[in-house]
Amino acid sequence: TCALPIYNFYRSMEMYLDGMEVDYDELAKWVVHKAGGSDAQLSGAYYYTGYSENSGLGRFLKGLELRMGFFVRREPVVERVSQCSHCGEELVHQVEKRVDTRLVAEMVQYAAVDGYDRAVVFSGDEDLVPALDAVAALGKQVLVASWGGNALSSALRVRSFGLLDLTEGADEFVTGRRRGDDESSCG
Repeated sequence: TCALPIYNFYRSMEMYLDGMEVDYDELAKWVVHKAGGSDAQLSGAYYYTGYSENSGLGRFLKGLELRMGFFVRREPVVERVSQCSHCGEELVHQVEKRVDTRLVAEMVQYAAVDGYDRAVVFSGDEDLVPALDAVAALGKQVLVASWGGNALSSALRVRSFGLLDLTEGADEFVTGRRRGDDESSCG
């Protein structure tokens, strides 16, 4: 069985696909087959994100949640205020809280209870290295999926059991439509 923890996926997908629509059910099928072979089954696709009502992701996340086997984990986005060191102007920026931590905790938790045999992480974030180490210590394998290796830290690459290049399967899960052409799509 395969679990698919997803974090930082949307931004890297945007850079590669430039607004093209993805069929997430087909993406999950492609990844599960690549990661585990023809007999592999999806144990869950988990999408981790910072969320606020103003984020613009509401429709996309709702569309994912309506799919069987897809689970969205929303964590808060908080505002932080700092001062520009050059001009002293007050700067307000938003920061995601607990997203990495939640992904790591759930990856390790599900590995410990045999929730999956192999996980595929859709993130190149070096902060996830301890999760890969912990999961490996529990006898599970973690592969890393990325768009052509872009935004993939070398530390994560070295700790993973293998890499999945999503550009190789794009013909199977990219619909050919631009997002927004069909109002019923989820992303």
